[in-house]
Amino acid sequence: MSEIEIRFQMNGVAHEDRTVTGTVMKYNSVGSHPNGYREIIKPGAFTFEPGLFLNRFHQRISPLARLGKQLTLTDSPTALELRAELPDTLTCTDVLKEIDAELLNGFSVEMRVKRDSWEKGARIIHAAHLEAIGLVDRPAYPAATLRWFASHGTAPPRAAKRKVRVW
Repeated sequence: MSEIEIRFQMNGVAHEDRTVTGTVMKYNSVGSHPNGYREIIKPGAFTFEPGLFLNRFHQRISPLARLGKQLTLTDSPTALELRAELPDTLTCTDVLKEIDAELLNGFSVEMRVKRDSWEKGARIIHAAHLEAIGLVDRPAYPAATLRWFASHGTAPPRAAKRKVRVW
């Protein structure tokens, strides 16, 4: 059995009313692994099942949405996109406030890598099973950008995009 690995990407967490949307993973973008090497996730690499949760900081005690219920994932040749209709719970309301306050600004994936290879010092992930997705404050892919939308659907007064170096 392979171990669960966690990767972060900041790419468009936004919400309007109680709906959270964004890019979970932009394929073919270069990320930095905590062990110092570069990593690229290929299009179509992820498999996932209806039991997958969206949570906060990878805490299973803090589920926000479940795939097949409140959570929808759309996998395309360029990215894995997320849409979650958060229920009216205290935890979800707090999460929406944290997104508005720019405390939570990206996604992180928990995955079990099934097939990878190495090219020019970079790990290429060809197949991985997605275990969970977390909303986080420090995503890991440096080229990723973030869009914020307040609950009324408009961008905040400062820049709507930024680049962040993480790890």
